Amino acid sequence: IDTGLKPSGNSGIVVDYQQVGTIERQYPLFGARQSSSNTAFGMWLSSDVTYPQYGNVSYNTKPISINNNTRLIYKLDKGIASCGDKTVSFSQLSFNSSYNLVLFSMNTGGTVDTRRISGKLYSCKIYDNDILVRDFVPCKNPSGVIGLYDIVNGAFYQNAGTGEFVAG
Repeated sequence: IDTGLKPSGNSGIVVDYQQVGTIERQYPLFGARQSSSNTAFGMWLSSDVTYPQYGNVSYNTKPISINNNTRLIYKLDKGIASCGDKTVSFSQLSFNSSYNLVLFSMNTGGTVDTRRISGKLYSCKIYDNDILVRDFVPCKNPSGVIGLYDIVNGAFYQNAGTGEFVAG
């Protein structure tokens, strides 16, 4: 899902999500970045570790050990990353991405990663300077397409990648 937003050091995201199945390597839950360690805003998941990225920090710099197969709140907000009750912080707070933030993948330099995560999304809220700019909830549109409805803008977002979403 392309959110249409370019994250910055003032951005925040709160994702209520549960991984389904085994993760054999790292998969992006959300993100946008210039390169692997430049102007990044995102999170990668493995079966027992979450790897937040923020600013000019590589994805594996500040791992958070946690069981990602349980329903958790994943949060990245102005240099603070948390998964459940575990938190790490980043010192670089000033950056502006040139690329749109995507959900369920990573947008690196304008190219969306081909690795796809599999799980249940319950909600996703995105903030800019503490102002709610996207409030996504899963839904099915009148044509039967499954995607996310943004309560803030009254817009439907469907899969911008390959495959299709499944309800339930």
